[in-house]
Amino acid sequence: MQRFLSFLQSKAVLDGKFIEMVTSSVEELTLYKLDYLYTENQSINNIYFLLDGFVSSSERIEGRDILTNFWEPMTFIVPDSIVRRTYFESTGKIQLQEDSSLIKIRTSDILKSLRHPSGQYLFNFFINAELRRRHFQTRFLRLCTVKERIRYLSDHHQVVFRYLSHEQLASFVGTSRPNLTNLLSEITRGG
Repeated sequence: MQRFLSFLQSKAVLDGKFIEMVTSSVEELTLYKLDYLYTENQSINNIYFLLDGFVSSSERIEGRDILTNFWEPMTFIVPDSIVRRTYFESTGKIQLQEDSSLIKIRTSDILKSLRHPSGQYLFNFFINAELRRRHFQTRFLRLCTVKERIRYLSDHHQVVFRYLSHEQLASFVGTSRPNLTNLLSEITRGG
């Protein structure tokens, strides 16, 4: 819990009342490899903050599970979703790739926190940070060659090679598994 509070305090000045509200409304938990945080078409009642571990999301497209996103420690896990009449619904599956420590936050508590100026600021800060991250990732994946995508992951997100299978990585960068293997060996040789 203290790491989560320290992380929030590094982004905004929090008063005692806000800290008390946060500590009373969140739950620290440990989940295990291959547990799901969200399944397809699930109502989103909680948002998670990843303290330690690695989490990925996938969607079923034309009979294949396609990796659509991943999260590393000290980030909020916000699922891709669609709006239903009175709630949001997850469009994919979000699964732990290793045993992970998380903070679970009820969406109703997030709405309550918006009454507080620090809550509004933090909500906007983290939502904008997540949207910027996804925008960059989407734009990057569209504009780069497959080899450049793999090199970027190798340079900036080395952890994906430890937790994701070649099949998952190939679906994320938009290539076949054999081509991914060839490109990885080419990159490793300095190509």
